[in-house]
Amino acid sequence: MLAIRWFERERALRAELGLSETDDFSGSLYNLATLYLEEGNYSEAGGLAEQLIANDRKLYGSASEDFVSSMLSTIDIFFRLDKLDEAEKLLLSTVREQPKNSLLRGVVLSKLADLYTMTSQYSKATRALNGALDIIERTAGENSVEFLSAVINLGILQMGQGKFAEAEETFDFVLTEISPEDPAYATILNNQGLVYKSLGQLDRAEKTFLLIKELDSINLGVTHPDFAITLTNLAFVYSDKGEFSKAEKLLTRALEIQRNNGEQQTQSYGRKLNNLARVYRMAGAPEKAIPLHQQALSRFRKTLGKRSAEAATTLYHVGIAYWNNG
Repeated sequence: MLAIRWFERERALRAELGLSETDDFSGSLYNLATLYLEEGNYSEAGGLAEQLIANDRKLYGSASEDFVSSMLSTIDIFFRLDKLDEAEKLLLSTVREQPKNSLLRGVVLSKLADLYTMTSQYSKATRALNGALDIIERTAGENSVEFLSAVINLGILQMGQGKFAEAEETFDFVLTEISPEDPAYATILNNQGLVYKSLGQLDRAEKTFLLIKELDSINLGVTHPDFAITLTNLAFVYSDKGEFSKAEKLLTRALEIQRNNGEQQTQSYGRKLNNLARVYRMAGAPEKAIPLHQQALSRFRKTLGKRSAEAATTLYHVGIAYWNNG
């Protein structure tokens, strides 16, 4: 991307001139981190985002809107890089630094709830999200972007808790409140598609994910890591419908996208290996599943250690595959 080359030159020149602790330098870091994130280069984006929040903390203070905005961008990158412990520490420290009933505190609490939902800590997620919704409703109102964002997180929490009917209602509400042109629209549709799948409404789920696939191909491109997520979700639907060849094709392409983006050692890549192996097992080809489960196990041991829940689940799947293989 040509823009990255010019922003890199700008950053280098400002640093050379001793202007690294300025608004303009922060702007350069933000632009670069955003572009690398859009390009799917998460490791480069992560390093720049860490520089950005350190710079913004000095420039604006941790209770400023500029700092919180930079911090939230950094959290999104940490999520991509599986740096969940670092994300939690940064979020907790930022919550403590916000005025008690401020809108920024509510926004950060909502993001903290998102993290706890992602890590299946549902009680913590519920407490954080209830606090966030209360603060945001009082400070910004029910029609604010911040409130709708927190409601989206509520729907995701309901999904994690298995409350799919409630989640469907939550996402239906949000989809009526935002425009299809909104950047968050495809993400909400994705969550609604997952709800349909969980409720066994496979035709509605397929239709939803096909629409998201079309939107992502236009807005993100077919080599972006988020496009790989959409392919994976569509593959789940085809797998549940017994259309294994379609599922295999989509998951193979999703893995290829992650490899091309340097994500082959991540937990996400390991999960997709397990997903493809599951398709082979369901299709009656356990001999193809075994090496994929073993590769996934290797990834989880490297990223989570030998005693993680992901490793235990994968060991189970390897055993099932060998059993099925006779």
